[in-house]
Amino acid sequence: MDFVKLETQEQFEQLQKSDVVIVKWKQGSRQYKELGEITQHASCTINRINELILNVCRNDYLSINNYLTGRSWAEEVYVVNP
Repeated sequence: MDFVKLETQEQFEQLQKSDVVIVKWKQGSRQYKELGEITQHASCTINRINELILNVCRNDYLSINNYLTGRSWAEEVYVVNP
């Protein structure tokens, strides 16, 4: 199993629906408080305003633009390669 840190827009665009994404959240984020520092997500999609949708029911998402410029509640994002 291999973890690849996502650091470019192109890497996000290459995500497949079946990919597993790991997110390390910054302290103070809602996800950090409710779910913990590290969360795992499957079946992620990118919407028309460049947000990575992690969980529709919980309204968990991250702005890819904000993440790439260091202004996101997500500290690090990884894709898991089997």
